[in-house]
Amino acid sequence: MSDYQTTTRTTARGVAGIVATTRTGAQAWHDGKMMKAYADTMVSHAEDDVGSIVSTYDSRQPPTEAAIQLKDKIDKPLQAASSSLTDLRIALRRNDRQGVAQSIKDLAAPLKTLKGMEQVGL
Repeated sequence: MSDYQTTTRTTARGVAGIVATTRTGAQAWHDGKMMKAYADTMVSHAEDDVGSIVSTYDSRQPPTEAAIQLKDKIDKPLQAASSSLTDLRIALRRNDRQGVAQSIKDLAAPLKTLKGMEQVGL
């Protein structure tokens, strides 16, 4: 397994874990089982953490054509997760339960793709 495959797998695993945890917390807030202040802090940290992971991943130059294809494959779910976390933060701060519910749904697709990429190179 190449270093780039390992980096991609680690990136997918890290973002998937953050997204899964954040979806659970957002659902808890939506269902009235979590205080807004805690949910807001959790979502804000998740958004920052995903942004940092994506920035670090994007700073690596894919060394081969296969690595470029791998990068192309992971870029869309990474960007979708990042964008949906931003939407979630905004909806949460507006007390927009419908927006939070939509963001939780929107995070499902990138989460599924990223979980599938946790096995890259194995």
